Amino acid sequence: VCYYQKQYEKTKILWVESIEIRKEVLGEKHPQYANSLNYLAILYWNIGNYAQSELLHKQALNIKKEVLGDKHLDYAASLVGLANLYNSIGSYALAEPLYIQAMKIQKAVLGEKHPDYAKSLNNLAALHKDMGNYTLAEPLYIQALKIKKEVLGDKHREYAVGLNNLAILYRNMGNLVLAEPLFMQAMNIFKEDLGDKHPEYAVSLNNLAALY
Repeated sequence: VCYYQKQYEKTKILWVESIEIRKEVLGEKHPQYANSLNYLAILYWNIGNYAQSELLHKQALNIKKEVLGDKHLDYAASLVGLANLYNSIGSYALAEPLYIQAMKIQKAVLGEKHPDYAKSLNNLAALHKDMGNYTLAEPLYIQALKIKKEVLGDKHREYAVGLNNLAILYRNMGNLVLAEPLFMQAMNIFKEDLGDKHPEYAVSLNNLAALY
């Protein structure tokens, strides 16, 4: 509750206490202890302490690799956490191999028709978009969108998010003709699923307005 209310100092105190308890009860080589380190790392990221966040992410990653192995989904999740940090601070060269490694693990464990694998494709696509590599981002966004449509259906909120992602890419590329119908389709899904008073519907309206 404190975290979602952005009471970060109070949240930090609680998370540090939780980490100490798990360390004492479970030991420093337990996945739950590593998960607690990940949560604290995300907190530090939110307050702008990127060095401490990186340190904790790496510590959790090493624990999971040692205990669970480097083919485990929890290890992949920690790879994504560290990659997200690097992406947010513009360290794209550090983020990219982590996203790719996590994506390969999810593909091997979950298969190519799983929503989590689609999210990994989206992560890598977003990274390429931020780097200006639009031709690399496009097929990844399209592949993720196809998976979501097949697995979740074309009325699902996650499918609408995928439509928005691809539309934003096309807008950045200056291809407004391709972007417009995707923004409109996403907007209609959000309206039908969430109603016309929901923030996500408002965002979709803004996206379309910005395009025009």
